[in-house]
Amino acid sequence: MLNILLVEDEPPILRGIKNAINRNTDLFAVTSCAYNGQQAMEYLENHAQEVHLVITDIQMPLVNGLD
Repeated sequence: MLNILLVEDEPPILRGIKNAINRNTDLFAVTSCAYNGQQAMEYLENHAQEVHLVITDIQMPLVNGLD
């Protein structure tokens, strides 16, 4: 199973994507979430080995998804 870090600043969208992924496949699991790019980067500093894939929004506060 591949672990996903999901980054999205809109809680309803984050929940919807997370539920869709976790419900529809056994190959991937959303194991962590962040609400902005800065939070995601801080998470990755300490947990990079646990994350196989990052799915991110592009336009977010603090640090955008492209950074």
